[in-house]
Amino acid sequence: MKSPRRHFTRQIVVLAAVAVAGGLPRAAHAAGEITAAAALETASAVVGQPLRLLLSVKSVAGARRARPTLPAALEGDFEIVRSIPGRSMSASFGIPGGGSNSEFTHDLTIVPLKAGTYEMGFVVEVGGETVKSNVPVLTVTESVAPQADTVTTGSVPTVPKGDIFVWVSTDKATAYVGQQITYALDVYERRQFRNVHLRKPPTFADFFSEEPPQAETTITQVGGVAYRVESGVRRALFPQRAGTLTIGEAELSVGLRKRLKSVALTVEVLPLPAEGQPAKFSPNNVGSYTIEASVDRTSVDAGVPLTLTVTVTGSGNINFIDPGAWPQTPGLRRYDPKVDTTLRTGPVLGGVRSYEFLMVPEKSGTLTIPEHTLAYFDPDKAAYEVAKTNPIEITVAGQDIEGPAATDAAAEREAAEDQARLADVIGGDALPDVAPASRWLTTSRWTYGMLAVPALAAAGLGGAALARRFGPDERARARTRDKMRRQLRIQAAEAAVASGDGFHAMLSKLLHELAVRRAGVDGIGLPRPELLRLLEARQAKAVDLEELRELLDDCDAARFAAQTGSPDDRRGLLDRALALVGSSSLSKEGS
Repeated sequence: MKSPRRHFTRQIVVLAAVAVAGGLPRAAHAAGEITAAAALETASAVVGQPLRLLLSVKSVAGARRARPTLPAALEGDFEIVRSIPGRSMSASFGIPGGGSNSEFTHDLTIVPLKAGTYEMGFVVEVGGETVKSNVPVLTVTESVAPQADTVTTGSVPTVPKGDIFVWVSTDKATAYVGQQITYALDVYERRQFRNVHLRKPPTFADFFSEEPPQAETTITQVGGVAYRVESGVRRALFPQRAGTLTIGEAELSVGLRKRLKSVALTVEVLPLPAEGQPAKFSPNNVGSYTIEASVDRTSVDAGVPLTLTVTVTGSGNINFIDPGAWPQTPGLRRYDPKVDTTLRTGPVLGGVRSYEFLMVPEKSGTLTIPEHTLAYFDPDKAAYEVAKTNPIEITVAGQDIEGPAATDAAAEREAAEDQARLADVIGGDALPDVAPASRWLTTSRWTYGMLAVPALAAAGLGGAALARRFGPDERARARTRDKMRRQLRIQAAEAAVASGDGFHAMLSKLLHELAVRRAGVDGIGLPRPELLRLLEARQAKAVDLEELRELLDDCDAARFAAQTGSPDDRRGLLDRALALVGSSSLSKEGS
């Protein structure tokens, strides 16, 4: 079977020979003649398939020179992705008077956008005469689906599809909210292609996405044909709502001449079961987990800090695990934890998330750090599980401490360094005897200075007023941007009351931003339980905090358990949220 490129080259040679023999249209002139020619790489193509079109105008024996024009068929129904003009000159011998030949060419790469039959001839106007080229015909058909067999869960192709094709699959057809689904896009090549790149990535709406390690290149058989399999895209997807969710199609480019499209995939996502669900369960806790607690010492003096480390280990979206409220220990002052996450490499996302607390004992005797429970949903067992730490006993010696203990060792070191930097005080007996110099402040200087004070004060006040009026105020601009963003959230929630699409997600964002704004910079990035406790410490009213907690829980129930409710229910939620935003103790900005 002849390759298209060889056929195209042979066609150009044939056209040149025919032109010399006089077979192509020409225009006679006193000094010579002109010929025009068009050559297509192929006579048939599909929509979206690039192909080459070569246009040529040759002036023989001193005729007027002319350049090829584009065929009228290219207007509207084709995309020109490459255009390379060319020119060549040659001497003519054996013709009376001599002369030179010139040829202008136009090498085009075109992509058909619509099915149909197109004539690729063109016309050149030279010196008032018309020169027509030959008329190659191109037949364009609709593109066919890139994959003939059906994509199923974890499937592999069974039918070979030419030199190169793309294949997509997921490891699950059905999953729970928050359960990992692994998406794979692979490129199958019979020979290695250059310049294969992702032109349009797949879309993962309603999924939280993480990127696991890519698979190694392998060789596999598809219908008895050996293919080299390159890993294109790998994603660990965590569905954020129940229902039929779609993973969008992807598109790849193979150089300038070919494009590959994948199919879109659907996944059925189940809500988390209501039966057996613990109170205030976080939908982020889906997977399989263990939890452990340890201290760096079990015997300590009162006022001497110790470190409590709580470690959560397992498989799931470990970055967003919610450990819940930490239990209080009477007699131990606890500070906010330092949080660290180590992800595990592999096809299943997971790892270790640790919480390191600084604790200061304030009472002597035996103190007990109580157990801490972590509730999670195990999708493999389709059941809720509880992991627990063991209680830890601390023996505290010395006397009880009243009030907060001085525990910041870094601050103590800094104070000691500041003290060391202070110069020694020099006693009065050690001071040298020096005669006083004449006074600088004279009566005239005092008078002029007192007269200048009102003028300088007026100038300063005027400059400050102008600065306030015209100068930049970053804080004011930040408040304006925050207010505009809040109004956009409210408008989006208002628009979604009737349909429910995106309503609870938008309302949850609005409430979370309200809480962070009230907490100040310390609230940025905190999990919800820690954020609520920070708001309590910032003197937010208990009734407002409880209302905020209930609204966020209702939004989570709707988003992650498919309990969308009626329009009246959504209107009631929005009215309650607007009351918090407008006039509660949470509506003022924190520091």
